[in-house]
Amino acid sequence: MGDNFYNRAYKGKFKSVNKRKMGSLKEEKAAKYLENKGFSIVERNYYTWYGEIDIIARKNRELYFVEVKYRKNANFGYPEEAVGAKKLHNMRLAANRYIITHGISEDCPIKFSLVAILGDEIKMFESLTL
Repeated sequence: MGDNFYNRAYKGKFKSVNKRKMGSLKEEKAAKYLENKGFSIVERNYYTWYGEIDIIARKNRELYFVEVKYRKNANFGYPEEAVGAKKLHNMRLAANRYIITHGISEDCPIKFSLVAILGDEIKMFESLTL
């Protein structure tokens, strides 16, 4: 068995830990980017049964539910291509849960957004739609 067995058995665990750490680093970068653009961060990593919202932010009167996607390079597509209809649907369900549990007014403008990070480049898609 030796080293080969150990490497095969635990390779996935180490990779997922590194992936999670990288995700946290990129979410931190996205939060700083948003703050530099005049947003205030309300909450990060909001979990619901429907999934996670990476960042909840405010700018002026609007409440933004933000997904953060990162790609080291475009070999497997651009980060913005990773957000499809199902993800947006789940973001809406999670956002509705947040709105209900936090007593957000019905007249508060809501936006679903994406911060896409490709290598060191970062950009925001402010209004995602289905």
